Amino acid sequence: MKEIAPEIDLVIEECERELKHVTLLNNILQSKARFHIINEIKRIKKKIKDVCRSRKAYSLVQPQSRAESLCRKTQPTLIAKESRMVGFDEDVEILMAQLLSDEKHRGICSIVGAKGTGKTELARFISRNKVVLSHFDCVIWVTPSSSAERLKNKIAKKAAELIMGGERDTWTTQDVLTTLATKRYLIVVDGIQTLHVLDTLREAIPDRLTASRFLLTTRNAIILQRAGTTSSFVHPLRLLDDKNSWILFTRKLSVEMNSDPKLQEIGKKLVATSGGLPLEILKMNKLLLRKNVAAEDSAKVLKQNPWSETLDTVNTNLPSYLRRCLFYFELFPANFEIPVRRLVALWVAEGLVTLGEDQEWPPELVAETYLTELIDLDMVQIAKRKPNGKVKTCRFPDDL
Repeated sequence: MKEIAPEIDLVIEECERELKHVTLLNNILQSKARFHIINEIKRIKKKIKDVCRSRKAYSLVQPQSRAESLCRKTQPTLIAKESRMVGFDEDVEILMAQLLSDEKHRGICSIVGAKGTGKTELARFISRNKVVLSHFDCVIWVTPSSSAERLKNKIAKKAAELIMGGERDTWTTQDVLTTLATKRYLIVVDGIQTLHVLDTLREAIPDRLTASRFLLTTRNAIILQRAGTTSSFVHPLRLLDDKNSWILFTRKLSVEMNSDPKLQEIGKKLVATSGGLPLEILKMNKLLLRKNVAAEDSAKVLKQNPWSETLDTVNTNLPSYLRRCLFYFELFPANFEIPVRRLVALWVAEGLVTLGEDQEWPPELVAETYLTELIDLDMVQIAKRKPNGKVKTCRFPDDL
């Protein structure tokens, strides 16, 4: 709502300005002015409606007092009591707004992130949300198949159960998919790796302007860039910060970490090895759920590298300018929080920022885009943010 408020002020100012000069305008200009203002009001109303719908779906309630507001801020950022997720509140709100918008054309929402960032859990949480289930006629969850026909059969089988009473034998696959196209559906494809899967879905199920959606999870953002559709939305998942990493780690522990300094020390070390990856943090959590945590068990876990697969994958395709910046982190101690302003200045001073002939941006701004790319690739972890949301300090995951 904070982002919409300035737009509302601008429209009000524009209305007042037009009313002051209405006697000076001829009929044509009056009509044009009114038409423009009406369109602006409709656009803002749509934005407010989308935000309200997503907030309702997300179970967000405005605090009734300042004291209540302060109380809410001290609570952990769990999505819901029944949820097993921490630190994904903003991700859920953004994706909900996209899925529940009034856009009639079929939309493609994609969750992108490295292995262990929580893509599948986030998609599952959203697809099971009560408002989502009531908004769509049917919600279908599938994983990619080895062939296009097998994927279509999977979707048709589940769709037949949901919208045709399960009498699959009396319908062909194409009959079911044609009927599905007339409904408002949400199809979740978990783990898409090639553009061929997306092409198969779009060809098999025509867009009938029913405000249907595809929700995809993938590690490969490149295939989504090649999709070439204006109705697509890509949402990158970032690593958990220190606060949410610790909340997630201690959430289901039966022991009080603060009452046992030795156990707390082990826990801190285990969380540090995760580098902000939710999947790894949950693995560490399970280790401490055991009544007796042997020192050799924790030492064995500390030697593991959860980033090996991510490092191999990214190093293969990482551009040289990003690779140079990434290796610069090795000059800092492990888990050292680096101020972004200092890091940017060092990159520029060391000549790591490449400026094109027609580049009009200052080198510091280009360096910031480099850092943003590395954060989006989950190669650099955000440690702290400024009050305005910008990154204040960052660090290189110790195991990379």
